Amino acid sequence: MGTIKCIAQSTTTDEQLNSARDKVLIGQLLAIWDSSVRTTHTFLSEADIEAIKPEVEDGLLGINNLCVYYDDDGKP
Repeated sequence: MGTIKCIAQSTTTDEQLNSARDKVLIGQLLAIWDSSVRTTHTFLSEADIEAIKPEVEDGLLGINNLCVYYDDDGKP
């Protein structure tokens, strides 16, 4: 059974908090978003998806309290 981890956005230089929400995690979450959008939003073109992607990344980075489900293999 997987686990849920919540990561508060850090306004300090606390390395543990900042490393928990690193580029790797954001990249993994963007890949999940990308796969989901391509499966469910067939009306969007490749150009539409690529245009929206930076906004999604900014949104993920801006979430104050990001909670992520990790499967048994440790993947979000």
